[in-house]
Amino acid sequence: MKINEITLFELNVANMPDIDDFVARRDRGTNEIPVIQSWFNKQVRSWLINNEELAQDYTPNQNDPEWMQQAVERGEQLVNIVPTDEVKNQLSHILDWLRWLTEQDNIEAKRILQKLPKLTVPIAIQKSEQ
Repeated sequence: MKINEITLFELNVANMPDIDDFVARRDRGTNEIPVIQSWFNKQVRSWLINNEELAQDYTPNQNDPEWMQQAVERGEQLVNIVPTDEVKNQLSHILDWLRWLTEQDNIEAKRILQKLPKLTVPIAIQKSEQ
């Protein structure tokens, strides 16, 4: 789906509560590792809501909240973000890889964890699949 660049802000994602729940469910088991939990909550959430490949048209209805009705009146596009099975698997691999890194006692693992706040999701996907 091709969408306007300005569409993918949180305000235009119709199912934002579902995305927050999705991230929270995937994040289980990282509360004992705050650096991973923080990275996952911030980076993955942002990556999901800005991932054009996961955006699907949202059809407005009469029961929508006021902000959604106003966005439609302004001519703004609303989308649902729908993570695919592939994305779910990739995120699971990332979490497994990050947990594994915390158990390692080598310079490379420590370097990656130290730079974790700057790590993007696409790079994390690549590294977790190596």
